[in-house]
Amino acid sequence: QVFGNSVSTGNISVEGGNLDPSKLTGNSGGPNSAMLLAGKVQSDLALPLGSLPLVIGTGSNDYSDTRRSLTVPAGVTMTVAAGSIIKGQRGTRFSPSSSGYLNIYGTLRVNGTAANPVVFTGIRDDSVGGDVYQDGSSTVPESGDWAGITAGRNSVLDIRHTKIFYASIPVNLDSPASASVADSFISHGHAAFRAYVDRNSVENSSVSFLRNVVADAGNIDLNSSGSEGDGSMVV
Repeated sequence: QVFGNSVSTGNISVEGGNLDPSKLTGNSGGPNSAMLLAGKVQSDLALPLGSLPLVIGTGSNDYSDTRRSLTVPAGVTMTVAAGSIIKGQRGTRFSPSSSGYLNIYGTLRVNGTAANPVVFTGIRDDSVGGDVYQDGSSTVPESGDWAGITAGRNSVLDIRHTKIFYASIPVNLDSPASASVADSFISHGHAAFRAYVDRNSVENSSVSFLRNVVADAGNIDLNSSGSEGDGSMVV
């Protein structure tokens, strides 16, 4: 249990394969502090957990999914409130593929608004959520600083009024049951939106990418295979 703590400098770092979000709430800190979270949640996760921005990945210099990703398993929902800030951990010089990513097999609902969007960005982006990387002005964010949001088979995504910066693939879908990204802004990525649907294994899959702005973030790629079901893909 990590509850009700206040850190004036530094971060709070938690990782594990059976995380209980109800025991991670109420933490606060200085303007450059954050909660670093990695592993798998066992029950519904509602952000923010407190006043600290969330960083996906604990920064450990290895390839372990437990340490570089935050996984929402099937049957579990992650809900992100308007105005929330989530940063992705950066891979190391010798291990760039260890960068943080959000891994969805359950449900992700990102409830930004036009006046108060949700922000996903890299840990070196000091323009929101403070200097969590704690290196002053010695580094600047760049494309691929973190991996992005991935969603697996039969997952559900609803992302609205969200800004996604500096991810390799900001949104990467593999046969979701339903996925919608709308009214959002995506920039500084390698491929803005990538979706693949295997209709032989996921019937009636629905994917939409609507009214978004993409700037310096690569292509929008939608592909499907198989012939089962009556699903749709709309851009």
